[in-house]
Amino acid sequence: MFQPPLVPCDLEVPGFVRLAGLTLSSLVMERAAEDFALVDANRDHLDGTFGPGNPWPRETTARSNAADVAWHEVEFGCRTSFAWWILAGETADAPLAGCVYVTPSPVPFYQCAVYFWIDRASDRAGRAAAVQAELTRWLQQDWGFARVAFPGRSLAWANWPTL
Repeated sequence: MFQPPLVPCDLEVPGFVRLAGLTLSSLVMERAAEDFALVDANRDHLDGTFGPGNPWPRETTARSNAADVAWHEVEFGCRTSFAWWILAGETADAPLAGCVYVTPSPVPFYQCAVYFWIDRASDRAGRAAAVQAELTRWLQQDWGFARVAFPGRSLAWANWPTL
């Protein structure tokens, strides 16, 4: 099935970006094992990231995770959705601390849906609110998305996707 691009072709979508207190790097297969190790170490903490009843990450294996990373890399290239790792430092080779996904919204009111997760240590340090605030600012100012949904965060799962 054809999926139209999420953003106009003249919008430059960075593979690596430093925002205020947040560094992102697009998903690439070369770091899939590192990603799986982080997911595996945080399974209980990440349960429910994509909604109640969603099997991720409970059923994630190293192989299925690598397939997911490869698919996100393809989507990024096709501009249909975007995924970046949240890094624990300011350089492209910094350790991974989480992931953010910018996807088309199934609810017409919103221009995109954003899902993100951070590791247990980052969450305990209170980073989630700052991550969401900076992603909102970036997507509104640099991408022109006035209405950004954060299902499971500022938007309750009970209200998604049937608002």
